[in-house]
Amino acid sequence: MRKPTPPESKSRIEQIDRSGPRRIWKKLLKWVLLPASALFAVVIVGLLVHRTWAQHRVAEATKITSPNGISSLEKITLGGVEQWILIRGQDRTRPVLLFLHGGPGAPEMPFSHLNADLEKSFVVVQWDQRGSGKSWSSSIPKESMTIKQFVADTHDLVELLRERFKVPKIYLAGFSWGSIVGVQTAARWPELFHAYIGIGQVTNTVEIEKLLYEWTVKEARQAGNRKALKQLAEVQQTPWPRGKDCIRVCRWLYRFRPAEPPSQSRTLQLAWSSPYYSLGDLYGMARGMWFSFDNLWSDITRVDLFTQVPQLDVPVYFLQSRDDYVVTAEMPERYYRALIAPRGKELIWFENSGHMLHLGKPEKYREVLVKRVLKETSSRP
Repeated sequence: MRKPTPPESKSRIEQIDRSGPRRIWKKLLKWVLLPASALFAVVIVGLLVHRTWAQHRVAEATKITSPNGISSLEKITLGGVEQWILIRGQDRTRPVLLFLHGGPGAPEMPFSHLNADLEKSFVVVQWDQRGSGKSWSSSIPKESMTIKQFVADTHDLVELLRERFKVPKIYLAGFSWGSIVGVQTAARWPELFHAYIGIGQVTNTVEIEKLLYEWTVKEARQAGNRKALKQLAEVQQTPWPRGKDCIRVCRWLYRFRPAEPPSQSRTLQLAWSSPYYSLGDLYGMARGMWFSFDNLWSDITRVDLFTQVPQLDVPVYFLQSRDDYVVTAEMPERYYRALIAPRGKELIWFENSGHMLHLGKPEKYREVLVKRVLKETSSRP
């Protein structure tokens, strides 16, 4: 018969059994987890050091050196909501240009240094609209996210700028979503503006959705991409009920169409090196896009400038890329031909520049604004 194991032997066996996994965890911690954590910390520190260096380089390259210049990042209140503006110019007596960014919720401020040369001819104002970038906050009332409110915010900002710089008029530029707000502001208060510049002008959103969708489906069929066709079939209905549907179609659009400048990596690089944005602001930029799309989409789908803004009583300039598949070039051209503009209108085409033509072709963009818009309108009453 087998002798029973003495109690003290059982205790030693249990200690050995428990010490085995303990040794394994100690080795794992020593040889894997600690080195991995150290490597991760080194990478994070390296990225932060690189970002600081990149921000410094941009700040030095775009420094306002004139004694009469202005460079001011400010928090203001518009429509009861705190929002941020960036005002920059080599000469504060130059004409004021207010830029309305796209999206909705896609601020231009983190990319604005790409067009720093404009600051030689204008006092350029970049504005993170309510719910966007530096102006994003979870406390913003969702019911305030309407086109009507954004037009009111724009008017309040224009009045603030007119008072601050002691000028009767300013220039107003609107890109994509910003062109919806810009054109309605210019239509309502034409006496406040030297000119309105529509960049990738949105006109009738339902028609734009149809053209965008048809083009993307055609490309998906030619590529034989079943996954794309399946996902696109899920958002076939127009107007799309959710902003997420537009984002889904646009993602496939950019998969099939030729890459437009700037590339996605270049755009991220510009935002990463912005001296005006903290890491928290970059997070707010991502959150703000979803927040803005979700809460503005129903308003956006009702935009039809052919009936809502048939006339503009300011000089009008439309800057449009022939390669724009987001706001299909056909629609701004149709609106341009239909628009009544007693003080003059021009449609200026950009080649090989995509939707974000002001970032893709910054040299031509500056040339148009300075040598065409500013030159032609500065002497007008």
